[in-house]
Order: sequence, then structure tokens, then C-alpha cells
Amino acid sequence: MTTEELLHFVDHNVNVFTDKHIVRDGYCYHYTSHWDSINKNGFLGALIDENLDKTQNEIYSPPAKSNPGVVFAYENIKDAREEGGGCDVIKIKYRSAISATHSQEAHLSNLVNDSLKKYGIEPDVTQHPKTILILNTEIIEFEKVD
Repeated sequence: MTTEELLHFVDHNVNVFTDKHIVRDGYCYHYTSHWDSINKNGFLGALIDENLDKTQNEIYSPPAKSNPGVVFAYENIKDAREEGGGCDVIKIKYRSAISATHSQEAHLSNLVNDSLKKYGIEPDVTQHPKTILILNTEIIEFEKVD
């Protein structure tokens, strides 16, 4: 599977991502509690099916068992650290990936912004975190940063 084919699949089968486009030759940040396994064996990914967005619910798609599979990451290290809460953060270099906005991330950002505005605080969060979807076969190299 190519990144273009993954984008086509996501467009037609996984409706929680918006603002999708392909990015090339970049870096992103993945949080995990499985650094030792990744460091030893490399990345596997989430099963590419209609439940792709449900990787944190093992009923739908056990994470990190598919090859090829999708690895989820964030564009910015700050977002990976916030979402990963105590997990290791891995910097990933990739050939190509999909950058997208996850509807849940956008919804949570909007709730926080609205709450801050109610108290007269101007939010400093103006954009939603970008989710990066990478085929594990597109990962060039990776290293633990936190």
C-alpha cells in the first residue's frame, strides 16, 4: 500500500479526519509505552480497516500489530508530550504521510477555547493539533527523545 492509497481509503472509509493531505520528507512525534519493543523490532502499525481511528480500543483494532499498518503521531512534539502523559516520545522521520485534523481533537480544542473565553481569557490555542498517519513502511528512522 502507498500513502496515496491510504489517503483514498481514509477518504472513503474513516470519517473522523478532515483537512487531509499528503506530506513528504518530514518529521513527527509518536508517544508510546512500548519503546523497548519498537527499538528492538521496529514499528508495526494499526490495522488498515474501517476501525482505523479506534486504535486505543482493543476491541476494534489491537494497536501496533499490522505490517503494513498505520502509526499515529503528532506534527509537534508539544502535542505528543501533552497527549502521551508520561509515555516515551519518539521522533520519526518519514518519506510520506497524511496530515489531518481528527474531529475529536478539534472538538476538544473548541471546548477548551470556549471555556477560557467564558472567563475572559483569550485562548492561546488557535489551531487544532495535526495528526500524522504514517504507513510503517514509510518510516525512514526514529529515535527516542523523551
